[in-house]
Amino acid sequence: MMPSEDRARSRRPAGRAKGVRRIGASARVVVGAALAMVAPMSALAQDPGPALEREPERLDPVDRDRGPVAAPAPVSTLAPELTLPEGPEVARARSLLGVRRYAEAALIFEAQAANSAPPDRRFLYHASLARALAGQHGLAAEHLRLILRDGALPASLHQELTALMEASCGKASRVRVQITESTSAEVVTSSELERGTLSLELPSTLAGGGPYRWTLGLGSPEVCLDPGAYMVDLEIPGYYPLRLRRVVDAGADAQRWDFAVEPHKVLLDLRVLPEKALRRGRGSLSLRRTDRAGDDPLVFEAIEPTTTVALPVGTWSAEAKAPRYSGQRTITVVPSSRGADIWMNKRKSDGAKFSRPPRKSAGPIAGYFAVNYAGGVGLLLGGTFGQRDRESEYEDFLTEAGVDPEDGAPLSPEIVEAAEAAIPTAEYHRGLRVDTRLQTAGVTMAMHSLGFIVSTLPMLTAGKKRSSYIILGVGGAVLAGGASWMAVYASEERALLGSDLPEDRVGVNALSGLVGHRLGAGMLTGLGSGMVIGSALILTLDRLKRRRNLAAAPMSRPMSRPMSRPMSRPMIGPVIGRGLGGLSLQGRF
Repeated sequence: MMPSEDRARSRRPAGRAKGVRRIGASARVVVGAALAMVAPMSALAQDPGPALEREPERLDPVDRDRGPVAAPAPVSTLAPELTLPEGPEVARARSLLGVRRYAEAALIFEAQAANSAPPDRRFLYHASLARALAGQHGLAAEHLRLILRDGALPASLHQELTALMEASCGKASRVRVQITESTSAEVVTSSELERGTLSLELPSTLAGGGPYRWTLGLGSPEVCLDPGAYMVDLEIPGYYPLRLRRVVDAGADAQRWDFAVEPHKVLLDLRVLPEKALRRGRGSLSLRRTDRAGDDPLVFEAIEPTTTVALPVGTWSAEAKAPRYSGQRTITVVPSSRGADIWMNKRKSDGAKFSRPPRKSAGPIAGYFAVNYAGGVGLLLGGTFGQRDRESEYEDFLTEAGVDPEDGAPLSPEIVEAAEAAIPTAEYHRGLRVDTRLQTAGVTMAMHSLGFIVSTLPMLTAGKKRSSYIILGVGGAVLAGGASWMAVYASEERALLGSDLPEDRVGVNALSGLVGHRLGAGMLTGLGSGMVIGSALILTLDRLKRRRNLAAAPMSRPMSRPMSRPMSRPMIGPVIGRGLGGLSLQGRF
């Protein structure tokens, strides 16, 4: 018994000693693994740059004899902006870092960062460190670039992260992205790119398999990518999505990816109202894009009330024009747009205007009007009284001879001979012709003064010159009508008063039928002549004034400066300047 008991006792201490040795070996493994985890984490927390320069060791993360190794959380010395919060996912990620499963830890950090908008920069920073330790320097740089977009970082931290990003980019390949439109070959504007995304898909060797996909912004024209084959998805608002395969060659410092995107066009029915303004197809429609510069406007002539156009998505300014009408509207084109109405309103003419005349110019115009009007009224009254006196004298003779002046029956030969002896027919007719012509001239002069005043209104009111041209045209038409009527009246008067034979003497009321013709022809002729002469005179004086101003403008400057307009004829004028005086000869020689 004793030997066996002694052997048993001797075995128990030996067993205890052996158990102690096993525990000590396991402890040494745990401590070694913990130190292996703490070392890189401490290095990353205190000096992230050198830690990224070490290539990761590809070790088995699991000790098959002793099971997975758990790592304690290191004491962080990071800035508060980058210090991780405590939580089960953070602890799990730290455990993965402790066994050098960096890519899987990065996935956890990236998932935690995506839970907030914008992404939490604390998780992005540690995801960047994990990606760098996994040898994925391009992803590490892009995570840091996303952090740097936040302008709330302290200056020192911003500078440190910028240097860290540049170091990561130096280990990856710089890829410059150029995006153009397929239709115009023009580069897509930066404002449009800022609203777009570039998604990259890379086959992953991580646990669980499946492709790895991440999305980048297009605010920067350059991205840092690791070597490999990527499936690229490009999405920009207003353009059709694009999916292509691109390869980043190993060892290439810089590469360029060119993409041609097709604008997303939408069919729109543009209705221009009112429809009556587009009669005879004289309307036009201009479409100009306002959310980007450099695009030429689209112009459609002879439009119908409804015009169908295909426009890319964006903001457009539509302007419709027609004679005396115009309208403008801003149209925002989205994929669901179907049409828009463009209303036109009557517009004011924008022609050239007369310069406001000096006050002294109103005196001559008023004097011209007064002289012509008073002279016309005087001639009219003189002719009217003269005709009445001659007809009264002849009427008295007939009454004394026993003939009724109102009777239209032919006179007897005796009465004709007596009348010829008392009032010769030639003298009687000549006097009537003078009287009627004085009346015609009086009416014409009076109406001429009125037409002249009408023609001066655009100039006196500093109106548009087009008004003078309109008055000139209307006056010409009125003058042509009055002249034609005057010719008819003169022919009828000549038929009555042209003969000096006694038997052709006109009766007392024979000329009453020509009074309306005389007044009408005189009024139209006078009014038209006043409008034509006044408008032509005003337009001519205005043109001469402008030519005189243009001719005098070069002479008010030193001769060393070129003339703004060549002279059609030589001119001599004074030259006045600082310390300079004399004459100059200017012209085209």
